[in-house]
Amino acid sequence: MTKEAYDYWSFVSTQLSSTGSIFEPPPSAIAGNITNIDEPENIVLGYFGASGISRKSFFIPESEAPYAAVDTLIFDDDCRRFGFSTIFKPFFW
Repeated sequence: MTKEAYDYWSFVSTQLSSTGSIFEPPPSAIAGNITNIDEPENIVLGYFGASGISRKSFFIPESEAPYAAVDTLIFDDDCRRFGFSTIFKPFFW
């Protein structure tokens, strides 16, 4: 996260958590990183950010596994009863 993004969200958090005491600064529009190029004097509220996620799946052949997979995959119950289980195959199977 950039310093500018941190500052923006920190100001938003501060304003949301204010209790309304007379000793607190009055709420104000928090300038983000978005501007109106047609009307620069018109203040735009908000902050634009982007990030990326990458994912990679791979399989280790049974012949290269450090132990026998059969020993670890024995369940006493239906595996669909465990948390985060599903009946749908993952896209990479």
